[in-house]
Amino acid sequence: MACNVAVCQECATRFDGINYCVTCLAKTRAVQKSKSDWQVRVGLALALGITIPATIVVLGYTVTLWTRILH
Repeated sequence: MACNVAVCQECATRFDGINYCVTCLAKTRAVQKSKSDWQVRVGLALALGITIPATIVVLGYTVTLWTRILH
């Protein structure tokens, strides 16, 4: 724990193999949540950065194909 306060077994919460008091556990989870939020946002940005251009290319080929078929 970061605060080094003595906590009984009933009050401590074990997280990632470490016993935490309520305050330290809240801080640890907040840090992990902000890290995971960042990872989700980067993953979404990468997925959209790949998916949107690919969709535009596929639609372009489809329009070209239908134009050739109909003419």
